[in-house]
Amino acid sequence: MTVSESALDLSAALTKFGLQSFRRGQKEVIEHVISGKDCLCVMPTGGGKSLCYQLPSLVRPGLTIVVSPLIALMKDQVDALEKRGISATLINSSLSLQEQSERLDQVAAGKFSMVYVAPERLRNPRFLDAIRATPIQLLAIDEAHCISEWGHDFRPDYQRLGKFREALGNVQTIALTATATPRVRTDILESLQFKNARTFITGFARDNLYFGSAFCMSDRDKDKHLHDFLSGRDESGIIYVATRKRCEALVEQLGKELKLSVGAYHAGLVPEQRKLIQDKFMAGELKAIVATNAFGMGIDKSDLRYVIHYNMPGTLEAYYQEAGRAGRDGLLSQCMLLFSPQDRYIQEFFIENANPSKDVLRAVYDFLLSCEEDPIELTAEEIKDQISQSATSEAVNSTLQILSRTGVLERLEVASGLAMFRLSSRMHTFIDLLPRDATQRRHVLRTVEKAIGDRRDEAVYIHPRWLSEQLGMDKEQMNRHLRELCKLDDFEYLTPFRGRAIHFRMPRSNRVAQVAQANR
Repeated sequence: MTVSESALDLSAALTKFGLQSFRRGQKEVIEHVISGKDCLCVMPTGGGKSLCYQLPSLVRPGLTIVVSPLIALMKDQVDALEKRGISATLINSSLSLQEQSERLDQVAAGKFSMVYVAPERLRNPRFLDAIRATPIQLLAIDEAHCISEWGHDFRPDYQRLGKFREALGNVQTIALTATATPRVRTDILESLQFKNARTFITGFARDNLYFGSAFCMSDRDKDKHLHDFLSGRDESGIIYVATRKRCEALVEQLGKELKLSVGAYHAGLVPEQRKLIQDKFMAGELKAIVATNAFGMGIDKSDLRYVIHYNMPGTLEAYYQEAGRAGRDGLLSQCMLLFSPQDRYIQEFFIENANPSKDVLRAVYDFLLSCEEDPIELTAEEIKDQISQSATSEAVNSTLQILSRTGVLERLEVASGLAMFRLSSRMHTFIDLLPRDATQRRHVLRTVEKAIGDRRDEAVYIHPRWLSEQLGMDKEQMNRHLRELCKLDDFEYLTPFRGRAIHFRMPRSNRVAQVAQANR
């Protein structure tokens, strides 16, 4: 293909996305990808990162696997592609098991040019079998800074992406993010096992954004600046705050004083509430969102005219990511930071609690080891009151995150009355590990294995009543056999729990031995 033919093909493909020309840096990255080479692309929010893997997916044969961190982000991307007649789909937990299976069959049959998944999906045997049945042209890692920022913490599957690439024969890969310090870039390149990948940094300038700040001596001063800024303004925007308490207070205040249609968004809300607020904001029913940093990643609302930081963010990168959500349509927009000296102390408090002392780590760990129940249904606040060291509930939460990174324990979300099962071995069946005369236990194990299917190494939630009916046993009899099965090294079973809980991955006998050893 000649240079002119290639340019013609790119121009034709560009029109499929409703575009007439490339934005700064896009064409160079796209041509590099089409040539078959790996790369890391650092491009500002609103710079058009998605096109850098979506367009190559149209002009080359084969499947593109897009790894994305959030279900809402996947849905936005796929909906936009489908509207333009581009064959794309997603496979995630928002689909029923039957829908997931049907999508996988369609992917294996080559129906789609792109499939969006979360990183956790890449260790699902059923998914791996399906994608091996179709040629893969590209692996795209969206929001790639999560490899460094989340991969070491509560999304460890980001750190496994390099192994996934290797399992697919080091498939061509593009990693994309809006911001990445030199350390984060190095972390991404090493984690993905890039050998000769090129790094594109297209610049951070956003000519349509006005960046300003106002020095405020107190929160009352901030409230006045905010009131003056928002008065008479009928435009969409985000107001970022540091705490949930401030978030709720500002929503009430702005609604009362300015009659502004505004919603609160923070990690303390249940997922259904967060989704409702986000949907209303995207639909224009809410003009503004007051949010902690839990809100924003992948939010493709192009007409945000302002982003206000009521409190100083924790890092410069976080500020740029959040402020950069304004003006994605290229029109003039404002980014305002309301700064007071007190903001520094808030961030120092967060830093201190994110890095608990060795004594606090030891105290939390020893206390959890001493607990007989599994799962341990205690909040961070309750654990704080039980340990010997003085600590905040935030420091206890950080300790639990650190301990979960080791794989010793895991933190479980509310299971809505469901029991949790996990089979951690790749053995086809565990049946041969049981005595032949243990007929009832073998019956229970076969039923659980059938329910889990190929979802090995995953937490699978099953309703106890359904399992009891399938087994033809009463609850007490079933639980007795399940407790016996838990003596197998790679069989895990947890009874339903009321809210968040902590689960030790090590068997109870090992925990008892550790406590005894520690007390010698």
